[in-house]
Amino acid sequence: MKKLTLLFLLFSATYLLKANTQDSIIHSQNDSILFTNNCKVNFKNYSMGISSQLTGTYKLNTSSGPLLVIDGIPYPDRTASNLNYTTIDFNDIAHLALIPLESIESVELLDYNTTTQLYGPEAKNGVLSITTKKHSSKKLQVNYSFRTTFSKQPQSYKMLNGDEYSMMMKQALYNAFPEISLTDFPFFSYDNSWSEYENFNNNTDWQDAITQNGNNIEHYLSLSGQKNRLGYQLYANYNKGKGTMICTSDKDYSVHLNLSYQLPKILSAKFHINYCNTTNNSYNTHNDLDLFEGALKAMPNMSIYESNTDGTLTPNYYLPPLDIYDSNYQNPIYYANETSQKEENETLNPTFTLEVTPIKRLKYKLITSITDYEYNYNNSDIPATYTSTRKHTHNKYKKNTLYIINAINYFLIQNSSNQLMLSTNYSIYNWNSEENSQTPTNYITINNSSKDKQKRQKICGGITYSALDRYFISLGINYEDNHFNHEKNHFEINESRNSGHSYVINAKWIISNEAFFNPLSFINHLSISASGNYHDIPVSYKNSETQNKIALNGQLQFFERFSFNINYYKREIKDQLTDQLTNSLPPSSGYSTPNYIKQDLLNNGWEFYTNIALVNKINFKLNFFADLYKNTYQLTDTNDDLEKSDICWNGCYSKHISLNEEYGKIYGVTYNGVYQYNEYINGVQENAQIARDADGNIMYDNDNNPLILTYLSDGVYYQFQGGDAIYEDVDYNGRIDKNDIKKIGNAQPKISGTTGTSMEYKNWYLGIFFNFRYGNDIVNLARMNLESMYSYSNQTTAVNNRWRQDGDKTDIPRALFSSGHNWLGSTRFVENGSFFRLKTITLRHQLSNNITSKLHLSSLSLYLTAKNLFAITNYQGADPDISLNTAWDNYGYDNNYKAAIKQWILGIDICL
Repeated sequence: MKKLTLLFLLFSATYLLKANTQDSIIHSQNDSILFTNNCKVNFKNYSMGISSQLTGTYKLNTSSGPLLVIDGIPYPDRTASNLNYTTIDFNDIAHLALIPLESIESVELLDYNTTTQLYGPEAKNGVLSITTKKHSSKKLQVNYSFRTTFSKQPQSYKMLNGDEYSMMMKQALYNAFPEISLTDFPFFSYDNSWSEYENFNNNTDWQDAITQNGNNIEHYLSLSGQKNRLGYQLYANYNKGKGTMICTSDKDYSVHLNLSYQLPKILSAKFHINYCNTTNNSYNTHNDLDLFEGALKAMPNMSIYESNTDGTLTPNYYLPPLDIYDSNYQNPIYYANETSQKEENETLNPTFTLEVTPIKRLKYKLITSITDYEYNYNNSDIPATYTSTRKHTHNKYKKNTLYIINAINYFLIQNSSNQLMLSTNYSIYNWNSEENSQTPTNYITINNSSKDKQKRQKICGGITYSALDRYFISLGINYEDNHFNHEKNHFEINESRNSGHSYVINAKWIISNEAFFNPLSFINHLSISASGNYHDIPVSYKNSETQNKIALNGQLQFFERFSFNINYYKREIKDQLTDQLTNSLPPSSGYSTPNYIKQDLLNNGWEFYTNIALVNKINFKLNFFADLYKNTYQLTDTNDDLEKSDICWNGCYSKHISLNEEYGKIYGVTYNGVYQYNEYINGVQENAQIARDADGNIMYDNDNNPLILTYLSDGVYYQFQGGDAIYEDVDYNGRIDKNDIKKIGNAQPKISGTTGTSMEYKNWYLGIFFNFRYGNDIVNLARMNLESMYSYSNQTTAVNNRWRQDGDKTDIPRALFSSGHNWLGSTRFVENGSFFRLKTITLRHQLSNNITSKLHLSSLSLYLTAKNLFAITNYQGADPDISLNTAWDNYGYDNNYKAAIKQWILGIDICL
């Protein structure tokens, strides 16, 4: 079927190239009232974040992403909730939508309103609507674009070399077990009589060895025009490249054909057919450990390649004889080269749209869309060293959808002063999915299968009224019926049928169009708007979710140069269902029994947006924009355990929350440095592990000896020594335990935002885009693990400043192998997460008409874009721009080991 489709596309293109254009095409207009937020793709600013042109993107950075709609057709599977929608650009949106960037005409951000409610519960968090380009020229137009992207993975942490690591490990072992002999650990001793000496006397930079320079090349070709009343467009896109990690590559290509036919004022018909194929090759992960993290933790004194006893390197990867890695990668390079992970996605999507205007003021619209999606995942695991047998996992997922919309709009009143439109639509949305997997274990291969079906019928009604070009109101109501069916392994069947409803109201007042505003002619636009919606809609066969939302908006523009926009919203969510288990495979396999959590949330947010034309001359333009926003969450009710952990352990933070409390509170003990001495001597060695009361006086035991401060938690008893971490004894009882835990930080930013400027001078364009966050704390779990000195894992160079002997003055505790309590969840690893980042900068030049005419071209332009060049921050982690779209118990925790990838994009656009 798909091969026949491609042949049809090629045949259609061959025929259409023979066409001569005569009549113009008349396009239907958007019937919705002025609640839209639209921006068009301009290749001068394609790399600028969409928040530089769209307001309200801050509302998308919540626990669920918006619904993606392309030319009126919703695509729930192409929505990603982990994206930062305030910083993504048009190129990111194109990748998300699986369409070429050059085919995008405009992007709209729509709230839940009478237009978007027909898309169902997936639209409850807004709609990101993409409109593809239409046929605007009577003659054949040919466009070609080329882009090449160079990528580099920056160093995230500076790690110990082999010599520094070996010394640290010897000290860690000796400090923990003074009675042991270091000869039992020859891989740290540099003993040249040991047979493996040549393989353990190195200074290997695993971080450098596991990365490579990434490169990506993209070609885009389009043919468009029209013949009589028939418009046509054919797009083809091809993309191939390699990632910044070794053994990673990707390839995708797509073909898109758009046909349209229109009889003026009567009938308009459109046919779209899209085909997309993507392939991603990578390595498999071991025990869910990211390979880059494994490279950071790998022993730096070990060799990548095996050495002979005389020191000669062989072409064979070295595998150590002993498993001393705590289930980490013994040799990450070997693992990456010997394993494979391949993901293939194939999508075929034909769509037919018919618009009929049988009588004046009445319009009927039919949309029919079919999507055939197939996903294949294969991986292999290496034998022996990491597992007892080689594993081959296969996962296959298929999904077919049918979407039919019947819509009628009728203008009951339509004149220069008033418009009253009645609308109704009936839609059908059916989808079927099937997933099969084979997962081998050490003994048998487990086969799993699941099937899901959904049938949704929906009817919507709406009224839209506008008066005197200043008053607008829209009311809508929706009812839908859902039938869900879930089958697992051919016998576990879950079936449910439920229904729901929603309503929405939007109102807008353009104050500047009032007669009393005429004297204030310098004010070009002043308006206020409000919206409210409620929905109680089944979101799956497991659950119905209720949502209440109100939003307020104010817009002001004066002197045609200064624009301001203020947004506020409040959203109440009830019975939200979350899955505590995560799965790296898209889509979720669901082979484990997940722990489903129900919760009620209160989500508040505000935004202040401004766009100022500092200079607006013919040959020189200078614009500035800023977008400031804040989102907060409160848990108002849940069946979850609000005391996830009230512990005082190594590597763990206490996690608990109260109802109606904002996300972001961080709890732990207070870290006050390192004990300088192992024995207290009054007036000489004061900084020792002696318990003190609230006034700083020494506490004594029953024998009148200074009381040694101890650690006691869940039956574990330990007396602190010189070189150990100093923790605040909050209750002054001479013990460090869970009673000493208190609030030590807040992960909720005081403000976040984006800002930037664009400058045009004749045929030159410069665009600069920043994003920032201020006033938030981050729990740096990655640094916590890389400075623990607790296992065989390599550590950062910060531990070179560790306590080594009595009297050392430092903030880094001594090394202790698998003992001690020097890395409790404390203020030591809570850092200021504020940052200001240059996200993108683009320089573009369009050649003059004199040059392009000599080359027989309509236009020719070149551009260079750089991404993530630098960030101003005091955060010591890999990347301060962490995701805050998480559950309360992960909010503000950073377990990322990779820095943001730097990219340089060189492009050329040619129009014949």
